[in-house]
Amino acid sequence: MDDGVKLTPASDLQGVTLADIPMLSVRAATPLTLKIRVGNKVAVVNNGALPVKVMPGNLVCAFGKGKFVAKASPETVNPDKEILYDLVDHKSHVMFGSTMAEVGEILKQKQNTLPTANITYHNLVYTEGANFKLNRSHHVCFVPNDVTPAQHAAEAEEGDGADPGESGSVSSFQASAGAMLPVKTWGTPHTKVIWAVNWKAKGLMPIRPQVVFTTECTIPPGQALELVV
Repeated sequence: MDDGVKLTPASDLQGVTLADIPMLSVRAATPLTLKIRVGNKVAVVNNGALPVKVMPGNLVCAFGKGKFVAKASPETVNPDKEILYDLVDHKSHVMFGSTMAEVGEILKQKQNTLPTANITYHNLVYTEGANFKLNRSHHVCFVPNDVTPAQHAAEAEEGDGADPGESGSVSSFQASAGAMLPVKTWGTPHTKVIWAVNWKAKGLMPIRPQVVFTTECTIPPGQALELVV
């Protein structure tokens, strides 16, 4: 809920702005703005005339295009630029379609029709009932392409259409804004990086990482929610 959420007047945000990105994924008469500033500073700003509510699972941004890479060990993963497909247990959150859910719930539903269903790149170790831990068997990372503020500025100047996606309507620069900053920047009290997944022949497969809200919050007009690690 909104308890404990600290908001800042948008006019008080200091520093050079690198990108102002319309957040088309959150329904509002006037889109919220994802404001990225020098020093890896991020805020979600309401420049409209009405309050806007964000909900757990709403998309903040994603990491755009990139490639999947298998690593020899976790120690070889660059935590600033590479996102490891790492699920811990049945309570680990993933995005399935447009819904944030626990991976245990998704697996249980699938096993009702396919008892052999599994989670790729992980081994299940059942602990109690349907509860389980997950031991990673392969260290698979998503490595985003580099995205610069200049690219976003160019897209904003030219105008950018909205493309429908699993999380709703998302502009191409909201869909790649995550790659502008170190991955750890997005792990805050209000947001986190989780994986969109889908069922394939091999099992539950990673599709892409994305940043989502983890708390419910109403942002009044002229206010900003700063995303601070």
